[in-house]
Amino acid sequence: MKTINGKIVVLGIWLLLGLAEGVPIALASTDTLDNGLNVQTSETVEDESLEDESLEGESTTLDDEENVFGGDDAGLDDEARVFGNDEAELDDEDYTFDDEDNVFGESEELETAEQRDDWDELASLPINGFVEVERGARLGVSENHDNTFLLANFRVRLKTSGNTDKGGFDVKLDFITDEITHETVTDVREARLRYSPTEWMDLSVGRQVATWGVGDLVFINDLFPKNWINFFAGRDVESLKDPSNILRATVYLGDWTWDTVWTPQFDPSTTPTGCRFSVFNPNHANPSNSNSLGQKTVANPESCQHFPDSVAEQNNQAENGEIAMRLSVLWGTQEVAFYGYNGFWKSPKGVRFNLETGLLEPIHPRLGVYGLSSEGQWGPGIFFLEAGHYLSHEDRDGTDPLIENSMVRMLLGYRYDVSATQTVGTQILSEKMLNYDNYQNNLMPGQIEQTEVRNTYTIRFTQTAQQETLRASMFVYHRPENHDGYLRYWVNKRLDDHFDFTVGGNVFSGDRNYLDSEFGMLREDDNLYGRLKYVF
Repeated sequence: MKTINGKIVVLGIWLLLGLAEGVPIALASTDTLDNGLNVQTSETVEDESLEDESLEGESTTLDDEENVFGGDDAGLDDEARVFGNDEAELDDEDYTFDDEDNVFGESEELETAEQRDDWDELASLPINGFVEVERGARLGVSENHDNTFLLANFRVRLKTSGNTDKGGFDVKLDFITDEITHETVTDVREARLRYSPTEWMDLSVGRQVATWGVGDLVFINDLFPKNWINFFAGRDVESLKDPSNILRATVYLGDWTWDTVWTPQFDPSTTPTGCRFSVFNPNHANPSNSNSLGQKTVANPESCQHFPDSVAEQNNQAENGEIAMRLSVLWGTQEVAFYGYNGFWKSPKGVRFNLETGLLEPIHPRLGVYGLSSEGQWGPGIFFLEAGHYLSHEDRDGTDPLIENSMVRMLLGYRYDVSATQTVGTQILSEKMLNYDNYQNNLMPGQIEQTEVRNTYTIRFTQTAQQETLRASMFVYHRPENHDGYLRYWVNKRLDDHFDFTVGGNVFSGDRNYLDSEFGMLREDDNLYGRLKYVF
């Protein structure tokens, strides 16, 4: 009975000390330190069991029990060793409690050190970018605008990124002072998180630019927003593609790659507005009058905002979003891709009658597209093709003259290096309107009739010199059925590792009887532009 009481007393003291010190009571519990040392209560018991094996004439079971609970003199000696009796042998005990103090006594220091490391890592993120001055002016006199300048920006770009084992983040900000609109804005070009939960999947969420397709400045299956104001005014080609708030998932299925881009709210392209360009106004056009290109062709000449339309008035409901998919694979030397899209026409391809104002207002009707593309080596250059079937969901049979019909678009292109410093590329885009008879039979009086087939021809020349520090490019659109065309040219000189300078121009042509054509309505907006950039 005395032995049992002694065991109970010792066990109670052990439990109380364990609770007071915050030490795990379970014999199998483990605390792992940064230096890799494990503190296990079971190790102490194991050492005590080895010591008991050296005792002669006593039961092994009883000895082990006394060793644990301390019921006789030998047990008391072991008890003193376990609980820190200064008169006993304390080497192993001191070592155990020193490690214990390292776990609980230095935890705040470790946490503070980790926080310092996080802040140091954040402060060490690379931040770079550039400062750019952009200027662009009309070459001639416009009947519609008093202001000669189309482009008058001062821009500062800041960007940074960070990476982890599983992902990272990217941030790109533009701070722009626009002397045309007299506004200073912050353009979030990129603010996204990247994460790879497995080896076969990449995720990206946030604001970012998405793009695909094989055309050169001709877009069939690339149904992501474009900024045509930036492009026609002379900003760099990067600014043609607008960012969107999207979720992108890329799945790798053997040789196949499956991309999915979901945009929760429809994001239209940015089309020319009246404060900078001569924009066609269907409410005042008179196609029978060849001199009708005057002020009546400019919609909202005092405003730089887009036309009001039904999509812009919608809220962030899921049904007003967009989803685009691409499935691609490399077959030999050919990269083949299949596409699907469900959303809206990116440019306003329809109008509605506003009963309150009595005017026609542009809208973005619903659209579905499926298509394919192929690109690869053929002869001395690269041959590519792309096709898309456009389904106009709100005018499937083509009987609504105010909404764009369904159509088929096909692109053929070829580019090759003439020499080490010269490249030439050419493309043919053909667009065929479906249900054309229904379209003709339902035209409204005075409405400008489109042709059933429209072709666009493009050619690009690129030249480099002076060890590629000097680059020049010329790109031409020609559309015979639309009676219009467009020329974009530029020369860029890199002065050193920080400075570069670009000069260029935009020239539009078009028949005055085809005021609704994209290039023809801008025929008074020919311009010359220049950009000076300092990169840091």
